[in-house]
Amino acid sequence: MVDLSIKCAGLELKNPIIAAAGPNTKNYDIVKKGIDAGCGAIVVRGLQLRNLDEKPPSTREFWNIYHSDKTFRRGLYSFQSAAVKALRVNRDISPGVGGASPRPTLQEWTSEVKRMVHYAHEYNSLIITNIGWCGDYFSSEDLWEAEAIAMDKAGVDALELHTGPCPTVEPGRYIQADPEKYLRGPIRTIRKITNLPILVKLPIDCCDVISLAQIAEDAGANAIVPTARWMSINIDTGQEKTSLWPGLMGYGGNWSVPILSAYIYRMRQRKPGTEKLGWKSSYEGQYYKKITIPIIASGGVSSGDDVVKLILAGANGVEICTQILVEGYSLVKRILKEMKEWMQKKEYYSPGDFSGIIRLVEPDQVDKVSQPMAIVDEELCNGCKKCISPCTNEAIIFLEKINKAKVLVNKCEGCRTCYYICPQGAISFKESLENEVEKTKEWRN
Repeated sequence: MVDLSIKCAGLELKNPIIAAAGPNTKNYDIVKKGIDAGCGAIVVRGLQLRNLDEKPPSTREFWNIYHSDKTFRRGLYSFQSAAVKALRVNRDISPGVGGASPRPTLQEWTSEVKRMVHYAHEYNSLIITNIGWCGDYFSSEDLWEAEAIAMDKAGVDALELHTGPCPTVEPGRYIQADPEKYLRGPIRTIRKITNLPILVKLPIDCCDVISLAQIAEDAGANAIVPTARWMSINIDTGQEKTSLWPGLMGYGGNWSVPILSAYIYRMRQRKPGTEKLGWKSSYEGQYYKKITIPIIASGGVSSGDDVVKLILAGANGVEICTQILVEGYSLVKRILKEMKEWMQKKEYYSPGDFSGIIRLVEPDQVDKVSQPMAIVDEELCNGCKKCISPCTNEAIIFLEKINKAKVLVNKCEGCRTCYYICPQGAISFKESLENEVEKTKEWRN
């Protein structure tokens, strides 16, 4: 029997699916939908203030989506988001940050979060609140403290420090330049006033996130949340301009899962002796060390397969934002179902059974990796010649007599370019090619 529950940063979640802070967690009404859908936890969006007496206007959000088949479940897509001042504010809906909702004060927000906590706990879900802000809009120390105290009183289960907000405020650059102020400072400030678990959001854009994770762990964080979003400007070459700046919040998509997986793997796989290779941290001359606190991956998740990949790399859970925006909270049941099916097939009882179990091939073992050769299926090949020009080894020739492509297996290095290019699916790979070599000699004669 599959059990999807996880233990993470002192928390017990019924499953590893966490709704990330964003438009989908901006007020009570939308948070309630996430809880009803079955999320293990919800990260409630923060107020995004710089100081306590600040009264910013309500904001609205919009996005550009590229290369989608409209289902957002097949293939890859890119998502670019923006936020600007709202032109219309609806006073009759729950207060929150973004959309048509009014911007609440800290006191009003605390009351809203209390409602969320009460509802979530009725359904065995947890509420994590996002607090503070980093980068060029860095929150004052008294704001960090005030938000932490207020959210603690609201009964939340954990705090997520917004040390890695949208890429346009360049949090990674600021943290990299002064980790004491922008990373250790907020962690230590919050730790002094609450015993709640502290999750630290870290950007993988423009920074050494592996070292930042090490610093966060040493400073007392209970978990880190590496986040895959990139600063971006999508230029309209026809009009020679682009969308608002700095309103653009960042660029991401489900293509980022392999990138995020690589960072998580490196965090988990620090090996003794690598200091001899010169892999030094950017800070204080320290060498990389293995991250032992939980890692919650944030970025690109659109399927159960994505969740499995990130957990295999070493994550404990995942945060999802973009896919909720394009599919709605109905995705939770789908993703959990896909995870269960995979775990049953592989005979894993819980996510902890396969967290961080992958191992990469060591450099001295690479020569043992198989090198298959391409083979063309003559029945499927229609003679389109699309595989010939891209072949850097000139290993594919075209036989005019039969209007088919053929592979010179003595030149083929198994790079797989032709396999991906062939529109007919006529190219495959085989390990044993003794007979094929003889055929190639016949073709050339």
